[in-house]
Amino acid sequence: MSREKLDKFQGKQYIINVYIVLQRHYPDFNDLLAHIPDHRERSTYQVAEIIMAGLSMFIFKRQSRNHADCSVGGHFEVNHITLFGMRLPLMDTVNDFLRQLPPEELERLKHALIEVLLKRKVLDKCLPVAGRAIKTCPKVSQ
Repeated sequence: MSREKLDKFQGKQYIINVYIVLQRHYPDFNDLLAHIPDHRERSTYQVAEIIMAGLSMFIFKRQSRNHADCSVGGHFEVNHITLFGMRLPLMDTVNDFLRQLPPEELERLKHALIEVLLKRKVLDKCLPVAGRAIKTCPKVSQ
């Protein structure tokens, strides 16, 4: 297999792994995103699509908003829509939305996500807990 084809496959495998993790730990992830208030007067994209696009920029290690925008209209967007059922807005749209969003809203989302991991004891292997020795997290393959 050529290096280029291998890189393309690994990229698809990574997006599939993200989808699997979201489905396993957060089956109601879209509902969590939908509870974030929409402060815009007009909206082309749902709040969940905007937040997920912002998360995707970091999860998939896009170097800049401009670099992330290059994915819109390409194979990445097709895979993103297929797996997550969400369109990818331009990153300027994401930036404008997040600048107006009160930080408390994202803090609530983070709190809800971490709470799920703590209840399921997913982080027990990784975090020191009152008097227990620090353990290292198992390496996650990408």
